[in-house]
Amino acid sequence: MGQTVESSLMVMGELGAAGKKGDMLQGMTKLSQALATLGDMDQESAIKGLISMEQIFPSMRNNVDELSKSVDYLNYVEDQTPTKLKDLIDAIPIAGVQVAQLGGTLQDTTVLLSAFRQSGIETVEGANAIKTAMNRILSPTRGARDAFKELVGQDLPSLVAATGGKPLETFQALSDVIMGGNVALDDQQRIISKLVGTYQSSRITALLRGLQGDT
Repeated sequence: MGQTVESSLMVMGELGAAGKKGDMLQGMTKLSQALATLGDMDQESAIKGLISMEQIFPSMRNNVDELSKSVDYLNYVEDQTPTKLKDLIDAIPIAGVQVAQLGGTLQDTTVLLSAFRQSGIETVEGANAIKTAMNRILSPTRGARDAFKELVGQDLPSLVAATGGKPLETFQALSDVIMGGNVALDDQQRIISKLVGTYQSSRITALLRGLQGDT
């Protein structure tokens, strides 16, 4: 009991320092302890993860119920996929900011991170790849636009406009036309390298294959 009380006071101190008060403080204290247990992670990581989610995704701001549903969802993802809850908590703050800014949700972020993991890419690596790739896809070079038009037969800006620039929808559309179409393997690599650069091409290739259910 003493350790539980001590732990609760420590958590409340951390959350209080972050500006949490009243019901939000009480609720996030319980949630962070539950998250630490579910994800087999230290309490500090759980606190940082909760605060990050609450700050990143508008539906969770000052909303303990939405945060609780999100923790349940992440736990479900861990149960159903190879993706570990702790890895998600580490990666969501990296990719989630951009996903949320572009109109996406926690669920969108998690689907993308899980697709990376199912293809053998660590979630934090995948999170960084999402950031880099989306920046380049939203502002493609002429070479990327030309290669996409030549090899896929579609206009890249029009595809992005059709998805509203939302990351999950955009990567899914790219997966469908590049991996799910009749594009030769060599041409797939050429397109992806032009789109996101050589450094991230292998990771984004893994993501697009993962979104097709391939590993």
